[in-house]
Amino acid sequence: MRITRAYTITPEVKRILDTKPNKSQYICRAVRKMHLLEDELVLRDLPLEEIMRHLIARAGTPYHIKTALMAHLNDE
Repeated sequence: MRITRAYTITPEVKRILDTKPNKSQYICRAVRKMHLLEDELVLRDLPLEEIMRHLIARAGTPYHIKTALMAHLNDE
């Protein structure tokens, strides 16, 4: 059974969908894939500044790395 829904999408997503012959199938596959990956932490999805602050706060990070990270964050 299929259900029709209306969602707001960005122009970029519209351009991507315009290139797909079966938009519904493409969206269903994408949503299922995102749902399966939802609980995984992917470092590339985190802002760089947040990663740097975590490294500074972490006990095992070498002092010279912490110093370089703090200098970089203070320059911004």
